[in-house]
Order: sequence, then C-alpha cells, then structure tokens
Amino acid sequence: WGDEYDGNAENYQLEDIYNGIYHGTGKDYTKQIKKYLKKMDTSNSERKGCVVVTKELAEILQMVMDKFTFEEVENSWTKLCFYYDYLGPDKNR
Repeated sequence: WGDEYDGNAENYQLEDIYNGIYHGTGKDYTKQIKKYLKKMDTSNSERKGCVVVTKELAEILQMVMDKFTFEEVENSWTKLCFYYDYLGPDKNR
C-alpha cells in the first residue's frame, strides 16, 4: 500500500486480523479452519503444507477475498492457493 498503508491498515482492521479477530459476516470460522489445518500434508513431499480444497473451504476463502479485494469476483479464492494437482470434474480434458 506504500504511502497509503496507515489508512488501509485502519480500514481493513489489520491489528484485529493479526490477533485472530475477523469482522466479515460476524461468524467465527476458526473451528472450520482448524479442521483443515489438521488435514494438512505433513509429509516430506512437494505437497508439504498443502490441503485439498473442499467446497466449504473454497467458500471461506472466497469470503476472505471478498473482504480484502473486490467483492463478487468469481473464483478469486483461487488466488490464495498453490496448485499441485487438479482433482475436479473434467480432469482428463
């Protein structure tokens, strides 16, 4: 944000975010995120730290993107992901 950091940090309530407080829909998603953290690949492979994205996780990530970028940008949650392998429909296309 350069010279605009202070104003944007206040606008986006960054101090609260750093402290784990989310101001989005008023719902706390900590429990859901912890569930995915438990599913994280901890092996010593290329996928270390990765987790398979489910519909629920994609929706949570979309809320994050809606809050911190332009709202309603379809599939913007994918910008938060590191792609390893596509497992969805039409995989063989």
